[in-house]
Amino acid sequence: MENDKLLELLATDKKRMGSAISISEAHDLQNAWLVSDLSVDVQERDYELSTANTELYKTFVRESDPQLGLVNNDGVKYAIVDYSADEKKLNLVARKTRYSVVQFTWDQLKSEPETRATMLKQIYSASHTSPRIAFPSIMVLHVILLTADDRFVITQRKGAVIHSGTWQITMSEQVDEGDFEHPRPVENALRRGLKEELRLDAQSHYKMLSCRILSLFLEAHLPNIALCAVTKLDIDYQELVRVAQGSANDGEKTANTSNVPLLPEEIRALDYVKPDGLLAEIKGESGRKYHPDTGYMLRMAYNWYFGKDIEKF
Repeated sequence: MENDKLLELLATDKKRMGSAISISEAHDLQNAWLVSDLSVDVQERDYELSTANTELYKTFVRESDPQLGLVNNDGVKYAIVDYSADEKKLNLVARKTRYSVVQFTWDQLKSEPETRATMLKQIYSASHTSPRIAFPSIMVLHVILLTADDRFVITQRKGAVIHSGTWQITMSEQVDEGDFEHPRPVENALRRGLKEELRLDAQSHYKMLSCRILSLFLEAHLPNIALCAVTKLDIDYQELVRVAQGSANDGEKTANTSNVPLLPEEIRALDYVKPDGLLAEIKGESGRKYHPDTGYMLRMAYNWYFGKDIEKF
């Protein structure tokens, strides 16, 4: 489907609000951009709200605080505003913003479909005279995990997480302020995220050379600009479960006085999808309730593994 037509659907059709679409994909997904090679240039100027929106913003923060905690949890975020890419490397341009500014913008764009459609179309404009992305967002890394015995890992999220109870085929991590203290912030976010979410570390469970960026994409239901990556693990699925439950960590075993294996805080359940089962998941035949972006991630997993685009079938 042509970008303009799809973007119109993303902006106006509620049935498509959970969709996602690539902004830029690696030329060869099976040998995609190395996470370690990704560069991020941070602009000196932060996102600033227009004078006309100042009072609306203050009201939004005040009224949304009970639900979102914007007053005491308003951390620095990094928004992707532009990019350049070739076959070997993806380069991002980012700008600082704040969590409350992003939440306010998402709320505004949901009630302003014409503005939303214009901003989404600008991402795909042929003109590069100004940054492609005109709204603040949160830089997020979504990582597809394939075990050594060819199992795509899926996780069910707990109640404290947005879209609780849904399944995902990715581990997701925001690239935060602390990551920018390192020379490779996205690589650091990936290492940190895999450790926090599934207790995996690069020395024992995977190699950074297996961590690759498949695409820069638009999460249209927010809207947000994010990265889709993949990592091939050095351990099989059963070992992954053992590690994720903390049974390989003496400190956690000591703290776990119930002797019941515990998954990390945000995860309710672990499961897997075999490569030949991806198509059924994409068609919704399994009956699982997935996070809004997971259809896109399933497609990327399929295309990466099989080396052909499922959309061409």
